[in-house]
Amino acid sequence: MIKSFSNFVIILLLFLSSLGYVAFRLQDPHFVLQSARSVNLYGRLAANIEPLIGQDQLNSTGLKSSEVIDLLKSAVDAEQFYVLASQALEAYLPWLTGRDDSISFSYDLTPTKQKLTDGLTAKMQSQYLGLPQCTPAQLRTWSFKDKLPSCRLADGTIQAKNIETQIAALASKTTDLLPDTLTAAQPSTKYIRIRDLIARGFKDIYLVWGLTALLIAIYLLIFRSSGLVSLAVSFLLVGLLEIGFSLIGWDWITRTISDSIGGRGDAKTLLPLTIDLISVIIEALKTTLGNISIGFLLTGGISLLLGIIGKIHQPKLIAKVTKI
Repeated sequence: MIKSFSNFVIILLLFLSSLGYVAFRLQDPHFVLQSARSVNLYGRLAANIEPLIGQDQLNSTGLKSSEVIDLLKSAVDAEQFYVLASQALEAYLPWLTGRDDSISFSYDLTPTKQKLTDGLTAKMQSQYLGLPQCTPAQLRTWSFKDKLPSCRLADGTIQAKNIETQIAALASKTTDLLPDTLTAAQPSTKYIRIRDLIARGFKDIYLVWGLTALLIAIYLLIFRSSGLVSLAVSFLLVGLLEIGFSLIGWDWITRTISDSIGGRGDAKTLLPLTIDLISVIIEALKTTLGNISIGFLLTGGISLLLGIIGKIHQPKLIAKVTKI
């Protein structure tokens, strides 16, 4: 009875230890970043960002949303985006998983804002030069205060000479809405609670690993060779259990996460991208658990073989000792 109960507890702990090891991959910024690259997060984010661009900003610049997207892509290229993502992951993941108690993150956006301002200025100048020349009636209400006018002043006029300066000022006014530096904001109480749960979960993983190792050691000391055979069977069962979980569990996790973020405002716009990123990460975790299950099956098979061989040779050794 005690042995059977011990086997059940060992199987449970080994399975939880495996899941814990898989979860530890999420602590690695490189792993998450590679997952983001594999789904072309930068390209797909740029392609889906149009609904998130404020209409007021589009009206003031006179540019189409596709032109604004081109500007954003020229100001922040793919490599810069992934460098920013890498630094953010390296700052936030240790805090989220409980390895650090504070977040230290800062990214200088000044060069990016300057590139964006220069590009926006050039685009708006081109847009202005493409406008029809103002009629006398239009000149009475002509204004270049908050947005591009609807017509172009005749060359040589005093106001026309200042157009480039006004365009540059309007472009700077638009980009001034962006911060000069991205820094880690103080998380809200809601996110701190979530972080505490996640951090506690990662600490519990160490506890499960320690209990598993201790129980296996005690189990082998008590039951010796018979315990090795039972432990081998436990390894085999854990391997099969992990394979079964891979066939069902990961899909359920993906659906659950997708459903939880599916109806939240702007999240609907980026939902396909978010789901794809989650799917890639979970697929990588699934592969990791698959490799672990193979390891358990091999370990269980070898241990079972050694245990059987030991049982076969044990009577012979006892007989020889008796004769002596």
